[in-house]
Amino acid sequence: MSPEVATLTSTARTAGFASTRTMTRVVLAALLLTLVLIYVPGLGGPLLLDDRSVLDPVRAAVLQGEAWGLLMSNTGPLGRPVAMLSFIADSTLSAGSDRVAKAVNLGLHLLNTLLVWLLARHLLQRAGLESRWSALWVAGLWALLPLQVSTVLYTVQRMTLLSATFALAGLILLLKAAEARAARSMYALLAGYILCLVLASLAKENGVLLLPLGALLLLFPLAAVAVDHGGRARGIGHALGAVSLLGAVAGLAWFLLGVLPESSSRHLARGWTPLERLVTQAEVLWLYVAQILVPLPRLLPFFHDDWVAVNLNDLRPTAMVAGAGWVVLAILALCLRGPLALAGLGLLFFLLGHALESSILPLELVFEHRNYLPSLGIVLAVATLAVHLPLRASLLTALAILSLTLFASFTFLRVADWADARTFALRSLQLNPDSPRAASQLAALLTAEGEPAAAVAVLERIAHPGARLQALHTTCTAGPQAAIQLYQGLPPAQGLRMDGYASTAAINLSDALHEGHCALPDLDFVDWLATVVTTGHFVHESEREKLSVHVAHGLHDAGRHAEAIDWAETRISGVTAALGRLIAADWRSEQGDCLQARENLRVAAGSLGPKVRRGWESMLADTERLLTERGCLPHAHAATGDLHR
Repeated sequence: MSPEVATLTSTARTAGFASTRTMTRVVLAALLLTLVLIYVPGLGGPLLLDDRSVLDPVRAAVLQGEAWGLLMSNTGPLGRPVAMLSFIADSTLSAGSDRVAKAVNLGLHLLNTLLVWLLARHLLQRAGLESRWSALWVAGLWALLPLQVSTVLYTVQRMTLLSATFALAGLILLLKAAEARAARSMYALLAGYILCLVLASLAKENGVLLLPLGALLLLFPLAAVAVDHGGRARGIGHALGAVSLLGAVAGLAWFLLGVLPESSSRHLARGWTPLERLVTQAEVLWLYVAQILVPLPRLLPFFHDDWVAVNLNDLRPTAMVAGAGWVVLAILALCLRGPLALAGLGLLFFLLGHALESSILPLELVFEHRNYLPSLGIVLAVATLAVHLPLRASLLTALAILSLTLFASFTFLRVADWADARTFALRSLQLNPDSPRAASQLAALLTAEGEPAAAVAVLERIAHPGARLQALHTTCTAGPQAAIQLYQGLPPAQGLRMDGYASTAAINLSDALHEGHCALPDLDFVDWLATVVTTGHFVHESEREKLSVHVAHGLHDAGRHAEAIDWAETRISGVTAALGRLIAADWRSEQGDCLQARENLRVAAGSLGPKVRRGWESMLADTERLLTERGCLPHAHAATGDLHR
């Protein structure tokens, strides 16, 4: 070949490569723009479930200049400070705008789409498959999954989004570290991976799965021979696998010895044991796969709180088939080699991604956001199988475009359901008419719009204590007869299962009674509530503590002062025990029992540690001032001041 021909050939190849790279960037930009156009209508949608309990305190603290005190939250054992920092930041910069908070979530989803594209391209190259366009297809399918809507537009799932961001970045850095030529580059990349591991875990605890996922990516034998300097990739992979195994053993021991004994009431409140939850997850995982691959609206109602757990004493056939199916698939995935190896890796990626939230932990049975990162495994597996179909390139391209168009259309329709509170509430109950949460949400909306009768009609269809209590609250101003009929429909208080919905409904009703907004004539609601607090099984013990305070107030409002004081002094536990003592100090001083009033104030102040005490200072000061006005405390701060000597 003459020099001129060689030069022309080289130039043509370079131009072709540059043209392909430019086209790739154009398609990637078009994908991101499509995501923005699809999701923007949903940014004005409602806050849901945990959104208020997480965001409202942050926004209030930002206004008071005390936001840093909320950097560590009670949403997880590690406090999730990375996610909380992001909430503090956007609350500070946007004055607590819900739309801005959701827009930040969308921005993270766009960033994660880019990271998925990079990771998919790397994995496809390692598998010896066409990587440039296939990676775009994988990233597009994953980003356009209708299932992802409930992560992006459910504001508090910023935690899931951030954890996935650092997990994806960490996996990319890990793969590059395993292939780095220079030791210095390898160590720098590994340091970046470790940093991502820490940040992912501090955004949400399932970020620790970056360890076993990293081991999987390095150790799973793909078709192509990857660059592995002196067995470096396998060495790193074995190290990560060993750490993952040790971590799993330690975590299981911690759960069995530390968490399980203290969470027995929580499991009973949920209605299942840890083992029953684990068996149930075999069915739930198949639901997730169906939601990913066949995203029909009826499979995506968002609320799945009516899912019935498996009873080990009466094991249903579907659970056995589901479990056997996953065992077979896992074995098949481990055995896949050659061109289809990446499909096996994808299946294992999905299962490992669910190793925490779909295990024995006392979490709710079904939530879509748990699939945000694991769904990438299913998409990878399907894409790998698709590119090996005996189809011409033009047909495969048409299949890719059709699938992206369908997913984009379904996602657009689902985002429309999330665009405003009323549409979301109506659609949620339409898709799952047996969901207590969906009924509660719609009933609350109808009540706020002045339609209490319609709200009660919605709630009466749901056999749940929370629905009964909410209906009672809604009708308690409608007349004695209606209230009595609803009250008689409450379940027996003894050993009642109290999930978050039931506890919140009981608190709201008790508040309304205490504040005089409604009346329940001739009803012993306070005794019913006292029995629930004493014998009920609560998902969150903090809710038992809150309701204990309400029992004390209910007894006092009923004129049963001695019982109220005894309850406040002896039956309120946890952090709220100090509140019980302060309430008792108020009531004791009201009766002229200054000695016991001062003792209650002293006990309350002494039970608060330095960190907790700061948030109680105003309440302590108010009680001291009250006792001083009643002549029970000669000098302000006398009772609590003694504690500092």
